[in-house]
Amino acid sequence: MRLDGFVSLNAGARGGTITTKPIVFRGNQLVLNARAMGHMTIEILDAAGTPIEGLGRPAITGDSVRFKLASEKLADLVGTAIRLRFHLWNTQLYSFGFE
Repeated sequence: MRLDGFVSLNAGARGGTITTKPIVFRGNQLVLNARAMGHMTIEILDAAGTPIEGLGRPAITGDSVRFKLASEKLADLVGTAIRLRFHLWNTQLYSFGFE
């Protein structure tokens, strides 16, 4: 069975969006477990829901239990409350975490 594969957030061809509640960023990178047959993008937002300048919306495709997103700007957020907004198209998102 796939790591963390018991439940996933699924979006078909029409797409879908999900935004997390505020969570405290720990680590220096975001790690995702996803199967993006289409693609997905991720926005890093402040606790109020405003996109954080300089973090853009990286696009992810493929199938991996360990997609890693890291940047110097992301590492600057350690200890800060953030939200993540996932935009999914033909994608299954199983889990995410910080390392």
